[in-house]
Amino acid sequence: MSEHPPAGDAAGSDRSDRPELEPTDFRDVPVTEVGHPLADRIGPEPAVGPDPDDAPRTDRFGWVVTETRSRIVRLSPLRLNFLAMCQRDRRVPVLVSDELSRLTLPFTRIWRLAGGTWVVREADGGLRNGFDGRRLDRIEDVWSRPAPTGIDEFAVGHLRPVRTDALQLTVIVALRHPARSSTRLGVAATRITEAVLGRPPEAWGPSEPASAPWDPDELTALVREEMPGEASVVLAGAGVTGTLSGQRTSNGVEELLHLTLAITDPTPDRIAAAREALDAALQHLAETAMPLIAVAMARPGPADLLLDPRLAPPPIPLTLLIGAPAVRGFALDPALMAERYGARTVGRPRIPALLVDLGALEPEAWLRLDAVLGAFPRAELDEVLGLGVDGLRAAQVERPVPGPGAPDLTQTDRTGGEPGAQP
Repeated sequence: MSEHPPAGDAAGSDRSDRPELEPTDFRDVPVTEVGHPLADRIGPEPAVGPDPDDAPRTDRFGWVVTETRSRIVRLSPLRLNFLAMCQRDRRVPVLVSDELSRLTLPFTRIWRLAGGTWVVREADGGLRNGFDGRRLDRIEDVWSRPAPTGIDEFAVGHLRPVRTDALQLTVIVALRHPARSSTRLGVAATRITEAVLGRPPEAWGPSEPASAPWDPDELTALVREEMPGEASVVLAGAGVTGTLSGQRTSNGVEELLHLTLAITDPTPDRIAAAREALDAALQHLAETAMPLIAVAMARPGPADLLLDPRLAPPPIPLTLLIGAPAVRGFALDPALMAERYGARTVGRPRIPALLVDLGALEPEAWLRLDAVLGAFPRAELDEVLGLGVDGLRAAQVERPVPGPGAPDLTQTDRTGGEPGAQP
């Protein structure tokens, strides 16, 4: 019982002409068994016994397939419910689509955080990992085979070029707020979007499409209802998309913002102006709020901010903001950080933050980011940064080649993520 394509979607509504996923081991699932209309296939039961970790990796996880022919795959209420069912039953959610489906960035982030994977059925009947392009023989290969490292390991269809009519600017910010009734979430999203695009986000909501007019007060009220647990909402607008998460912790209220903005006229002057405006916005946050960490990255990509199942140019890190709690918690010396990495002291004089310009839009910027992150004591990251660790991890997993100088943040997940989990 797959999700039906929207009206007018010429991709069709008849599944009878679909080739089956071969070879693999699955069975049709009656709704009464898994209780969800998006569940199309169910994989083998996960390994059981005194030590399931002794089982082959492909046998450790149960999974559920949901198929779609939608041209745009959004974080709809039904898909959120499907993810909740998978978490309840400890199964990996698997999205199966053809090569024409494209994902929204909020869907991509939440799906991967839940351990979700993406299998693309190619026109010739082959399979590939929609996120990294590796050729697959069966669904379990998504989490049992490592990401491709050589050109021969990619499916040919993944190597087709992606449209790049904009510069996508991704900003990840983690903030800590006092646990007060006056605390407002979403202020950083407003500040950054106005600085770079000249306008705030237009809408927000718990799912896509976001339909409520942008209102940080209403957004805060909804997130507060879910506390002390973590709650996430979607934000949207012309040239901007993202997610915002909030959670009550022993240190107050923590906010994690993932924003991606489209610069549709990426001339050198426009890019320089956007970077300057972003730096000013981050400096303002350091003066008026309590950011933990922030990182900005840029890559060429489509102006509609959708993810294609093809190889995208890797992002380049632009700026790193080390908030006052991290400066203090990691015992960083601002003068030494300025000497070694060109860090500027920003924020309030008694509780300074550090803003590091990572240089030109070139791959070597990753080496500069690695060097700065290498100054952070690995054992203290969770304690000092809280949700900010997820933000750093989200940046590091985008790195085209792992760097020896930075702490490896990709192997563990505070939420205990399943296969395929990425912040």
